[in-house]
Amino acid sequence: MRRPAFARGAAPVYVSGGAASTGSATCSDSTFTAVVGDEIIAAFSTTNGATGVTPSITDSLGNATGSAFYAGEDSGNNATLAIWVYAVTVGGTDTVSHGDGQGAAFWKSCAVAQYSGFHSVDRSAAASNAATVNYVSGTTAATSQANETLVGIMSGNTGETGCTPAGTGHTGRQLGTGVSSVTFIEDKTVSATGTYQATATMCTAASGIGQILAIK
Repeated sequence: MRRPAFARGAAPVYVSGGAASTGSATCSDSTFTAVVGDEIIAAFSTTNGATGVTPSITDSLGNATGSAFYAGEDSGNNATLAIWVYAVTVGGTDTVSHGDGQGAAFWKSCAVAQYSGFHSVDRSAAASNAATVNYVSGTTAATSQANETLVGIMSGNTGETGCTPAGTGHTGRQLGTGVSSVTFIEDKTVSATGTYQATATMCTAASGIGQILAIK
């Protein structure tokens, strides 16, 4: 299946995705239908307590994922967040899986979101959050076009079962959460250029990382 082309200048649109959390060596998002021409944002976090890990990603359809767009560690608890952005060139029922590079059975969470009309990442920023429920990303530089979609990805050393962390004006898209790991994707559409920040309110105070991608 291939999606019709979208006009450049329009904000990308969320289509589908999946999320999961596990205490085993590999975190696999719930299945979704990948559509040729769309782009995928895949996020993975682990609280394995080890520094210098190299998170991995596998797309079950064989879509080329490339290297991580962002990979960082929160030095407070050694939580790791990694994000990949890649194009769907093979469509169908898809599952995205992640590991922490060690095969260790620590708590992990993962989430994936698919967008149509997504041509490139315009701006990005990240920030660490220490022992708080009020998560923020960094603040982007001024965006280059008016209509963009702001994607917030939050990763924390906490469980968020029964919680809706989406920040003001954002729509929660995918939530992978377990005993001590959460990966959350949210977004909102803007119609003016500017500097932007993603926010989220967790149920439980914890340390973690916030990332924003302004996509166009």
